Amino acid sequence: MDARSELGRPAALAQDRLLHDILCTCRLLAPAGVFFAAIRIGHVDDLLGPELALVARAVLARRQEFAAGRWCARQALQMAGGPRVPIPKGPLLEPIWPDGFGGSLTHDGRFAVAAGYRLGPDIPPVGIDLVDPPDAARLASVAETALSAEERVFVGHDPLRLATIFSAKEAAIKILAPRVGRFMEFTEISAQQRLDGYLLTHRDLACRVHSRARLVHDLLLTVATAELSDG
Repeated sequence: MDARSELGRPAALAQDRLLHDILCTCRLLAPAGVFFAAIRIGHVDDLLGPELALVARAVLARRQEFAAGRWCARQALQMAGGPRVPIPKGPLLEPIWPDGFGGSLTHDGRFAVAAGYRLGPDIPPVGIDLVDPPDAARLASVAETALSAEERVFVGHDPLRLATIFSAKEAAIKILAPRVGRFMEFTEISAQQRLDGYLLTHRDLACRVHSRARLVHDLLLTVATAELSDG
């Protein structure tokens, strides 16, 4: 189904405005050379080859979520000059991007968003994350295991601050976990507030990840970029 096939309906108009604002915010927060695509989940079923097997036994909601993410990934990659190819999953459940390209995926239950870019010295690794209000309401229950004692003091009882620091860590892990080749705990990442976001560091890696976040209507959107050394 075309993502714009219901433009005559008020709810669809509002969602298309939201998609537009999500994309504009992504471009605002990301470095030049990173391309983005976004769509409402449930409006595409565009799976290629080996991707079909990855959700063959999945419930409909998971299949729709997966298909929306892959559709966005292919759109973003093609804007970056990449091929239209299947995007399988790696051992950490991460998307495997075609040679010479990188990207990141996120979805929140309503929308899927993807970043795509050509690998090169002028474009840092990018991770993105999207948090909707129901997710934000559940974050308090995981703060004990996701944040350090110092970070919990900093967050206090501020739900937006909690969502922002959680989302920053999520985006950073999408960059760093494939680099180290293992699943990563949130507490391995330390977050320090900066003027326009967070500086995130890993206790065992020589790296600096910078996150920036904005509220897009009722959604929290985070874009993280990394400076990685060979250490």
